[in-house]
Amino acid sequence: IRLAGGSDGGRARTRFRICSWNEGSTCIRRMRIQLDVRRTLDLEAVEHGKTLWTYRCFARVRFQQSHGWSDERFAILDTGAPFSVIPATVWESLAVTDLFPTELRGLIPKATATLPAHLATVPCVLTDEHGVSPTLTVVALLTEAPDVPLILGWSGLFDRAKLVLAGAHRRAHLEFTS
Repeated sequence: IRLAGGSDGGRARTRFRICSWNEGSTCIRRMRIQLDVRRTLDLEAVEHGKTLWTYRCFARVRFQQSHGWSDERFAILDTGAPFSVIPATVWESLAVTDLFPTELRGLIPKATATLPAHLATVPCVLTDEHGVSPTLTVVALLTEAPDVPLILGWSGLFDRAKLVLAGAHRRAHLEFTS
C-alpha cells in the first residue's frame, strides 16, 4: 500500500490515495475536507452559576447557482438531521430542484412548532484551505424563515462521506472515496 500526498505543516492531509498491487492494480482515491470544531460557553448555564461548554462541528459550503457557485458559508454539521436546512436568505439564489411542500419540525411535538418549507435537492461542494469536495446533491428543507441556521444533514452528505471526529482534540474531517 502506498500513500500519496503532501504534508501541510503538521495538519492532516487533504487529498491522498491508497494504491495496492496484489492480484491486480487497485487505486482508491480519497479526499479529506477539514472541518471546524468549535467550543463555546453555554451562556444559560453561566446564568445559573455553571460552566458548561457546547461543541459544534462546522463545514465550509458553497452552493451551485444558475451561473457559478455561491460565496463560501459556514454550516453546522448535524448527523441527527435527516435533511439539511437552508434559510431563505441563502437558497433564493440557488439552483434547486423542488420536490414538494412540507414543514420543518424540531424536537417539540406540537403542531404549532413548525415552519413552512419545501423539500428540494441542492448541489453543493465543501471546501477547506486545501481543496474542494466532489459535488454533492443534498436533500434540504428550504424555509422562508431568515433566522434558522444553515445545517447540513444526513441525506446527500453523510451517505457519501466518512466522518472522522477526534472530539478530545477538537479535530474532524470528512473523507470522500472515489
